[in-house]
Amino acid sequence: MEVASISSKTFDIIRKAARVKGPPHGGLSWIFSIEEIHMLIQKARGGNFTERGAPAADAWEYLLKNPESLNVEEENEDNE
Repeated sequence: MEVASISSKTFDIIRKAARVKGPPHGGLSWIFSIEEIHMLIQKARGGNFTERGAPAADAWEYLLKNPESLNVEEENEDNE
């Protein structure tokens, strides 16, 4: 949601429309598979979501192509 600059409500609408399983209420640490992310991108680009979803799809595609931009190692070190 952060990289896509969309609200949690918009994300949840896209997620449900894509029929992707999600976290329980308030679960911000949920990890989606690559396949699920592709499903979200496809749904965000089409139908009723083209205005709000396209920027989100662009951001998610960028992260898939540039995983080094996530700084995952730094976050993991902070949690230890």
